[in-house]
Amino acid sequence: MAKSVLTVIGENIHTTRVLRTNGKRVIRNENGDEFVVYKNIDDITSLMPIPDFFKDTQIYKQGSVKHFMIAVTLGMSDLTEDRIHGENYISAEIKRQEDKGSNFLDLNVDEISYKIDIQK
Repeated sequence: MAKSVLTVIGENIHTTRVLRTNGKRVIRNENGDEFVVYKNIDDITSLMPIPDFFKDTQIYKQGSVKHFMIAVTLGMSDLTEDRIHGENYISAEIKRQEDKGSNFLDLNVDEISYKIDIQK
């Protein structure tokens, strides 16, 4: 009998994934700025800012944060600091899934924006 090989596909990097704004992974500093808390690729606690544009969305007003939507959007920014935040957040999740045994990762960005012209 031939030995089978199992390929593990990680599907946790998806722009529809949400965190609760009142959960332990979303914090607010003394200035009122909000951040998603995560461990970077070096296992150091890091912060990804929640941009003002996202705070105008219905999902945010309902108490949720689409953290990968934010990370991908920041990662595509023209501003270097924003781009670094997004890239670092996504890189940390890639590493986390690889460390758990994923062989193939699916970065799903089908809901990168609520605006149809951006989705296209």
